[in-house]
Amino acid sequence: MKCVLRNQLPMPVQADKVKATYRDGLLTVTLPKSEEVKPKEIKIDLL
Repeated sequence: MKCVLRNQLPMPVQADKVKATYRDGLLTVTLPKSEEVKPKEIKIDLL
């Protein structure tokens, strides 16, 4: 049996670091966000 699922992601991912595991009938796919999408910390000095 073959199953194909395609889904468009709302943000870019690091394609070379995508990991998938299949264990006990459960498929787990890990899609790390690209660095450009991760939130950046900005320091704001209050007066």
